[in-house]
Amino acid sequence: DDEPVFLIRGQDLAAIPAAEAWCEAAADLGADAELIATVRRHIEVVREYQREHAKVPDAPADVLR
Repeated sequence: DDEPVFLIRGQDLAAIPAAEAWCEAAADLGADAELIATVRRHIEVVREYQREHAKVPDAPADVLR
């Protein structure tokens, strides 16, 4: 319940490269191939979403403190 979580929004132009890098690292570490395939499918969903909703990374001011 108290595990930190790292969230990247679909509109974030860094989301796809970050997720692709995660897939590579996960594969190198021996992660389940189906998990990696699921993330790769989700990358394609994000790619489609970004056709109309994409912007440079940002965050609310209170997060940056």
